[in-house]
Amino acid sequence: MKGYSLLYWLIAFLLLSACQSFNKEAKTAPEMLEKAQSQADRGYYIEALDTILQLKYQFPYSDQAKKADLLKADVFFDQQEWESASKAYQNFIHLHPSHSKVEYAFYRQILSWNKQIPRIPDRDLSLSDKALSLIAEFLKKYPKGKHIKEVKDMQNEIHDKITKKEIQIAQFYFKKKKFSKETLNRLDNVILKYPKSKWQKEALDLAIKFAKQLGDDSKVKNYSKQIRKQS
Repeated sequence: MKGYSLLYWLIAFLLLSACQSFNKEAKTAPEMLEKAQSQADRGYYIEALDTILQLKYQFPYSDQAKKADLLKADVFFDQQEWESASKAYQNFIHLHPSHSKVEYAFYRQILSWNKQIPRIPDRDLSLSDKALSLIAEFLKKYPKGKHIKEVKDMQNEIHDKITKKEIQIAQFYFKKKKFSKETLNRLDNVILKYPKSKWQKEALDLAIKFAKQLGDDSKVKNYSKQIRKQS
């Protein structure tokens, strides 16, 4: 019996010690958020994400948990993990639509999408559609927002890329002497949709060449008129 009694007290002592140790290691939500922010600032991204995960698990309904959702997105952004960042910002907006940082998260979501669009126009620009859709939504929702200039600059940059790509495609067919209405319509589309593009004049000049080859005098006059207006 003495042996069992000794074992009982030994187990109790170990459990008590473990509980005391756990209590010493336990953090409050503000402390955990501060720790995660500090880790992120120092570039310890994996550790920061781990701390965020612990915070979300221990204090899921705290204000700090909301801020942790945004910090998580920022950590992905700082690591240049653009796809993960865009999803994390979208998740923050969805979970906390009335939060004061929603505009910031929206802006960073757009920026994350823009970062995924190739810089060189002749690459795949399919992601630009999603970015432009988000930009249109942002401009409608925050017409006087803090990041309005940056968002408009991104919009113009994407318009330029799309216009330049269509010009390159048209130039390719022009050199091959393949003058189709389809190619002219594609030029016509970017001329109409992105009138402020820095490649507008070049697109108009090329459209005139195609219109002449196709015998479309009305379009030749229309494009020439637009060029004169820009002069």
